[in-house]
Order: sequence, then structure tokens, then C-alpha cells
Amino acid sequence: ERGLMAGGTNCTVIDPLQKLQLYVALDAVFAVISSLACLATIILFVVVKAYQSYVHRLTLYLAITSLFFAVSLGLSVAPINTDRYPISPRNGWNDTCIAFGFLTQYFGYSSTLATLWLCANVFALSVFNVKIGKRGCEVGGYLVIFFVPCLVFWIPILNNSFGQTSVWCWIRCVPQVGSLTFAASLGPLLVLYLISVVMVFVVVVKFLIELKRGHVRDANKAALKEVLPLLIYPGMYSVVFGVAAFTPLYVSYAYLNLSISIFRAVIQTIRILLPISFLLHPSIR
Repeated sequence: ERGLMAGGTNCTVIDPLQKLQLYVALDAVFAVISSLACLATIILFVVVKAYQSYVHRLTLYLAITSLFFAVSLGLSVAPINTDRYPISPRNGWNDTCIAFGFLTQYFGYSSTLATLWLCANVFALSVFNVKIGKRGCEVGGYLVIFFVPCLVFWIPILNNSFGQTSVWCWIRCVPQVGSLTFAASLGPLLVLYLISVVMVFVVVVKFLIELKRGHVRDANKAALKEVLPLLIYPGMYSVVFGVAAFTPLYVSYAYLNLSISIFRAVIQTIRILLPISFLLHPSIR
């Protein structure tokens, strides 16, 4: 059975055609599931008019960036021709693949920063008793979520770092420095998610300790009960993402396609938690 090989500037990874077709099919299914979950969350926001609350708008920004991330992942699958014509850039496909690689990274980081921003707001309220929801703070959140990635990802474009890696448009995988390439892409994401995990952990532990000791004032207790449920999704997502993101870094190239497929599947399907965590919020129930 003839396999397909990603050549040129990509890692040399050979897999049977049927396997690659399975990866692409599963990728499409997971992208649809993720997109529908994010879209359902946005629709729920509109129906119950939750966008009027700053606390809920934090989740709305996360849902919007996650929706675009899911769509960009779904569209970033490179074309598979046939076993007679292996994977290769079609006419004009290379530039399109570069664009999809950029969009995937951009919305991936936007989604990550939206998660971090949500956690930072809850952290500031819980640990430092900082009043959240100020207009300037929200505008600052817009800039962090949507413009900071733009300041970063023009550099890989100039270095021609985006392109085709096997059946995906992503960071180019160069055999000699493949792990370093993925580390440069996923490393900052892992750091941001690690910060989110630490903040979630500190908030929950502090709240439980103070609640047990009876030190939580009624005003703070009410505020924290409003925002703490928002940490259900980022807390679980951050842990799962950390585990999934390590797979492309530590597997051998013989399993590169499988590891990337697993990574993409995990970060897509975990979006199902987004509408669930929103519906579990006391003010929505």
C-alpha cells in the first residue's frame, strides 16, 4: 500500500493514504463539534442577554475567539490528492496554506489570551479585592486579546515559518530542528496556560480556606460566587491543553501525524465544556 509523504521544507513523514484520510476526516468532525459548541454559547448569550454583564462578556470573548480558532483549524487541512499524486502544494496553495497557518496561530493565541484574561480578572478580584468591570480595563482586554498576537506573528511570516506540515497548514516542520520549531510555537502557549492554571488554583484554594474560616465578607462572597463558576472551563481546558500540547514535542517523527491529530482533536472537543460551564452558572440557571 502506497503511503503519502510530506516533502520540501516539511518533516519527512510517511503514512498510508487511508490513515491520512482518517486524520483529515476526524479533524473535520472535531472542527464542526467545536464550532457548534462555541456558536451555541454565543447564541445563549444573546438569548439570555448575558452580554449586559461584564463578567459574562469575559466568557463571550472567549467563545468568539474559540469559534474563529475552531474554524481556522478546520480550514487549515491541506489537500490530499490520491496515492498516485502525493501531498504537494497545488497551484497557489502554498500562499493559502501560509495564510491558514497564520490564522490558526493568531486565533489560537487570541483564545489563549482570552482565557488568561478571564482568569486574571477573577484572580484580581479574589486575591487583591480589585474591582473589575471598569471600562478602561475592558478596552485593555480587547487590545490584549486581539492585537497582541498581531505584534508577534508578523515575525514568523517574514521568516517563512508558516506552511504545510504533512496534511496540516501550521508551523513548518524542518527535520533538523523539528522539536525546536514546535517548541517555539507551543512553548509560549504552554506558559500562558500554566499561568492560568496557577491563578485558578490560587483563587480556588484561597476562597475555600477563607470560606472555611468564615473570613469571607458577604459582599466578596457574593462577587466570588458570581465569578468562580467562570473558572470551570479555563481550569479544565488549561490542564488538558498542557497534556495534549506535549505530544507533538516528544513523539518520534514516525508518529508525527498521529500526535498532531491527537493534539488538534483534544483542543477542539474540549470546547464542548464552554456552553456547559456557561449553563452551570447560577445567574443563567
